[in-house]
Amino acid sequence: MLLPSAPTRCMADNLLKVEVAFALPHKQRIVALAVTEGTTARQAVEMADLPSLFQEVPSDIFAQAPLGIFGKAIRH
Repeated sequence: MLLPSAPTRCMADNLLKVEVAFALPHKQRIVALAVTEGTTARQAVEMADLPSLFQEVPSDIFAQAPLGIFGKAIRH
């Protein structure tokens, strides 16, 4: 499950700070982003460019994987 964190406000331009996390048993990454208000969790995952960080994972996994925030599944 991909886990974008709950957003926090950034001072400049009404941006929100979010983190997108993805983990395999042997490798984990958290990508910090500043996104505009209204950005969806799926859009944040796309912006995190996880396929470049996990080249061993088929890229369509990131477009289709279930998403959650702090471990709670979200609808998208």
